[in-house]
Amino acid sequence: MHKIKNLLLTNTSTKQILFKNTFWLMAGEVIAKGLLFIVTISIVRSLGAEMYGKYASAVAFTAMFGVLVDFGLGTMLVQELSHSGKAGAPKLFSSILSLKLVLAALTFLAIIIASAFAHFPPDVLRLVYLSGIYMLVQSFVLIFPALFQAYESMQFSFLVRSGSNILLCVFVLLALRFQLSAPGVLYAYISTAVLMLIFTLILVKKRLFSLHFKIDKSMIKHLLQQSWPLFLGNVCATLYISIDTTMLSFMKSYKDVGIYQSSYMILYGFQTINLLHGALFPRMAELYKNNRSGLRKLLLTIIPLSLIILVPIVSFIGIFRNQIAHLIYGSRFVGVGDTMFILIIGGSIGHFSLYFSNLLLIKKRQIIGLFAVLFGLFVNVIANYFLISSFSYIGASIGYVSGYIAVLLFCILYR
Repeated sequence: MHKIKNLLLTNTSTKQILFKNTFWLMAGEVIAKGLLFIVTISIVRSLGAEMYGKYASAVAFTAMFGVLVDFGLGTMLVQELSHSGKAGAPKLFSSILSLKLVLAALTFLAIIIASAFAHFPPDVLRLVYLSGIYMLVQSFVLIFPALFQAYESMQFSFLVRSGSNILLCVFVLLALRFQLSAPGVLYAYISTAVLMLIFTLILVKKRLFSLHFKIDKSMIKHLLQQSWPLFLGNVCATLYISIDTTMLSFMKSYKDVGIYQSSYMILYGFQTINLLHGALFPRMAELYKNNRSGLRKLLLTIIPLSLIILVPIVSFIGIFRNQIAHLIYGSRFVGVGDTMFILIIGGSIGHFSLYFSNLLLIKKRQIIGLFAVLFGLFVNVIANYFLISSFSYIGASIGYVSGYIAVLLFCILYR
C-alpha cells in the first residue's frame, strides 16, 4: 500500500512522474469523458436536433470570446513555472487571477455587443447570455489544472475534473428530468462551475499556497508581453473549433448545426488521446532544458507508437460509423456517422500536430505556432465557405480536416 501511495502521490524519478501524471490524467479523462458522454446523449435526445442546434450555436458563439478571458495565461503559467521553478508561483498565480477578473468583465461586455449585431432570435439570445456566464466562471476553474500541471500534481486535476463532471451529470439530468429545456441545462452548467471554483480555491489554499488577489504591475506587464503570441494563437485555435458551427448556423439551419455538433461530441470523446500531451509537456520542457538528446529519443518513441495505436482504431470507427452513430443517438440523427468519421480523422491529425506545436512552445517560438494555427484557420474558413453551401455538415467536417492538415504541415516545416 505504501509503494502504491508513493507511486501515485509523490514525485521521485522521470519515469515515475510520467507514469503518475499519465495515470491521473487518464483516470480523470475516462471519468470525465464517460460522464460527459452520458450528459451529451441525454441533452441531444431530450432537446432534439433543432433545439440542440440552437443550444450548440449559442455555446459556439460565446466560445469564440473565451480567448479574451484566457489570454494564453494557463499556458504561460505552465511555461513560466517549468523554466523558473515554483518559488514564484504564489505571486505569479495571484497576478494571473487578478488579471483574469478584468478580462472577464471586458469579455462579457464584448459578448453583449457582438450578440446585438448577430440578430439572434430571443430564445437563442438568452442562451448566448447564459452560455457566456458559464464560460467566464469556467475559465477561472480551468486555470487551476494548469497550476497542478506545473506542480506535476495531476492527482489534484483528477479531483477537480472528476468532481466537476459528477456534479454536472447530476445537475443536467435533474434539469432534463424536470423538462427545463436548454436554459435549464445551462443553469446546471453554471451551478457546477461556481461550486467547483469554490472547491479549487480551497484545494490550492490547503495543499499548495495561500491565494491573494493582488495586481503586481511588473508581473502583469511581463505576462502580457510574453502571452500575446499565445493569445493570438488561442484566438485562432478557438475560432478554428467554433467557426464551423457558427458558419453552419448562418448558412444552414439549426437542425444542420444539431447534427454537426452531435458528431463533434463523439470527436470530443475520441480526443481523450490528447491527454498524453498534458502529461508529456512538463517533462518535454525539462528535457529540452537539460537533456535534448533524451527529448529527441522520447519523441521518436512516442510518435510512431501513437500512429500504431490510432490507425486500427480510426479504421474500426470508419467501418462501423453508422452503427456507432445509431447506437448513440438513435435514428433521428441521420448523417451523424459520416460526419463523425471525417471529424475523427481530423482529430487524429490534430493529435500529431500537437507534438510539434508543443515543441515550438517549449523552444519559446510561440510566434511560429501562432502562424501555424492562423494558416490552419485560414484554410478551414475558405474550405467551409465553399463546401458548407453545397454539402452542409459534411462540408464543415471536411473543412475541419483540411485546416488540421495545414497546421501539421506548417509545424513540421518550421519546427
